[in-house]
Amino acid sequence: MKAKKLPRISLNELDLNGGQIHGLNLSHVDLSGSLIEYATFTDCLFFGAIFDRVTATGSSFLSCEFTAASFQDAQLTGCTFKSTDLQGCDLSGSILSHSRMERVNLSEANLAGVTAVRTNFSEASLTEAKLVGANLTEASFDGADLRAADLRGALLDGASFDNANLRLTRFD
Repeated sequence: MKAKKLPRISLNELDLNGGQIHGLNLSHVDLSGSLIEYATFTDCLFFGAIFDRVTATGSSFLSCEFTAASFQDAQLTGCTFKSTDLQGCDLSGSILSHSRMERVNLSEANLAGVTAVRTNFSEASLTEAKLVGANLTEASFDGADLRAADLRGALLDGASFDNANLRLTRFD
């Protein structure tokens, strides 16, 4: 029996400010333009979800799965993504400054043009990630895996790469 593809559910401009959400499956949900500031999501599934232009300042995403989700032009300042899977996600044009992305899987993710000033990517997997033109000033990549990542044109002033795997990483 062939599985049916569920239609995309739109929750555009939803207000989840300060919410505490645990174990919810929001796969393929469209949350574009929503306000989810200072919310905490734990053990949630967001496969293929759309977070474009979302404002999630200060929110936490703990042990969540976002595979192939979109965060284009999202405001993610001061967010915590910990032990979270963002493989293949599109975060292009997003603001991630002062965020914590520790032990996060960003393999094959598109982070082109992101602003991630003073963001902590410690022990993150960024293999084959695209960070072209990103502002990574004073970001920490200590212990991160950046094999075959593309950092051409990225601003790296004061960035730290202690014990990072930079094999095949592309710079200018």
